[in-house]
Amino acid sequence: MPRYYLDTNICVYAWHRQDMRVLTRMRAVDHDSLVISALVAAELASGVMHSARVEHNRAMLERALALHHVEPWGAEAIWLYGQHWARLRQAGTPIGAIDLLIGCQVLADPDGVLVTHNVGEFKRIDGLRIEDWTAA
Repeated sequence: MPRYYLDTNICVYAWHRQDMRVLTRMRAVDHDSLVISALVAAELASGVMHSARVEHNRAMLERALALHHVEPWGAEAIWLYGQHWARLRQAGTPIGAIDLLIGCQVLADPDGVLVTHNVGEFKRIDGLRIEDWTAA
């Protein structure tokens, strides 16, 4: 069964109801298959801490994260990160460090599929399975 790792933008679209296609897809899959990387959770937390309503937004984020499995970044992704970082840098097409960490975490999971609207960045990680739930 696929494990759908939700990228930061997908979480925002769903939790703020900005794209109903995302919510529809989330409801269509087994809830236990939805995963949030600890790295995505950290990105979301940084947004909360930069917001005008920190306490309110922190409480909302904590409630939202409690609904999903938050997956720690594991050691199995270390060498994948190093490999893809070196390849992308050598090719002159590097991607952001956190996005590369997230992508390699998903790549290390044999059942992992990254759900993101940022396909252009992540498609540079060879072998990464990607779905864009905002696409028609």
